[in-house]
Amino acid sequence: MTIPEGVTIGHLAFMYCMGLTSVTLPDNLTEMSPDAFWYSNLKFPLYNSTTFFFLDGTYSGEIVIPDGIEKIAEHAFNNCRGLTSITIPSSVTSIGTNAFAGCSGLTDFYCYADNVPETNTPFERWWWDLEHTYTYTDSDVNLENITLHVPAASIEAYKAAEPWKNFGKIVALPDVEIVPMEEDVEIAFDKNITEETTWTSTVIDNVYVTLDTNGDDHYDANEKCIVLASTVSGEQLAAVANKEVGDEMVKEQFNGLIIEVPADKGILKIDVQTKGSRALSVKIGDAEAQTFVQPERGLVEIPYIVTKDTYVYIYGTNATSSAQRRAEGSSENGVLIYGIKWAQGDATDINAIKTVNDATFQIYTLDGKQVEALQPGVNIIRYSDGKTKKVFVK
Repeated sequence: MTIPEGVTIGHLAFMYCMGLTSVTLPDNLTEMSPDAFWYSNLKFPLYNSTTFFFLDGTYSGEIVIPDGIEKIAEHAFNNCRGLTSITIPSSVTSIGTNAFAGCSGLTDFYCYADNVPETNTPFERWWWDLEHTYTYTDSDVNLENITLHVPAASIEAYKAAEPWKNFGKIVALPDVEIVPMEEDVEIAFDKNITEETTWTSTVIDNVYVTLDTNGDDHYDANEKCIVLASTVSGEQLAAVANKEVGDEMVKEQFNGLIIEVPADKGILKIDVQTKGSRALSVKIGDAEAQTFVQPERGLVEIPYIVTKDTYVYIYGTNATSSAQRRAEGSSENGVLIYGIKWAQGDATDINAIKTVNDATFQIYTLDGKQVEALQPGVNIIRYSDGKTKKVFVK
C-alpha cells in the first residue's frame, strides 16, 4: 500500500490488517497516530523524518533505530518479545508510553543520547479501568536483567532518572575511535583476543571491527583470523559514507573492518584468503572499491595516494563468475583476514607521483572532477607549483 501526499493517518487506522505487509509513507508526512498499524502484519519499522512509529510484535533479534529520529512513538515495540537488543541514536529526545512494553527478551539497551530522553513508563503495560482512565502495571520486562549502555559522560544523569536508574547495570558505551595507521606497524589477529572479545562495533589494535554475529561471521581461534562470510552492498556502503566509525549507522549497515591511513602515498597489504564464492573488497575513501580473489593465503597489495587522512573499508562481496571458477573446490564461503600492514608506496604506479620541493597536490579525474584518492584509470596529479603528472592505476 502507498499512502499519497496530503493524507494524515489516524488512531488505529489499520488495526488488525493482518494481510498488510508493506506500506510506503509520503515524504512530507507530518501527522500519524503512533498506533495506526497496531497488530498489522508489518515486519519492518515505520518512520518519517522525525518519528519512529509502531512496530508489531513479530520483530526479533537486534534493531538499530536510524540516526536523525527524534521521537519514538507510543507502543513502538509493544510485545516484541524476540527483541534482544535495541540501539537508540543520539538524536532521540523523547520515548513514548509503553514503547518497549512486553519486550521480555531484552538483554542490552544501547542509548547514545547525551541528554536523558524524556519518557513516561516506556516498559510498562496499560489498560482502561472502569472509570476509563489509564491504569499501569509492571510488565514482564525485568530491567534488573538488562544492561543499559550510555555515553560515559552521562552515566550519572541516567542513574538519577526514571526509569533508567532501575536497569541492573549501567555501563559506558565503548569509546569507538581509530587513528591513522603508523608505517610498517603490522596488525595481526593472533593476539589480544579472548573469549570476552566483542565483535560488534569495537576497536581491536586500532582496527574498527563489526561483524554479523547473528550470521556466519566469526573469529577462527585455530586459524587466528577474522572470517567474513557476510557481504556488503553498494547501498550499504553509501549509507556509511562520511560517517565516523562510532556512528550507529556504521554498526547497522556495515560488516567488516575499517582502518584509517594518513595523507600520503602508500601500499596497503592485507594477509588474506578467500573461499568459495566470496571475494575481498577494499574501498579507500571515495575511490571505487577494488575486488580481489585469493584462493591461497597470501598478501594482497593495494597502492594508493590520498590527500587527507582517509578511512579504508575492508569487507566481503560475491565474486564474479570467473573468480568463482578459480576458487572452486571450497566447501565454505568466506574472506579470512589474518593481518593488515601499511607502508609508504614504492609500487610502479605510485612511483610516478613525486612531490616537488614538498609541494602539496590535488588529484583530478580526466573529466576534471577533484577526488580524494587515486581512481582506477588515468588520474591527473596537480601540484601547488603548477606542475602536473598523469598516473594510470590498474
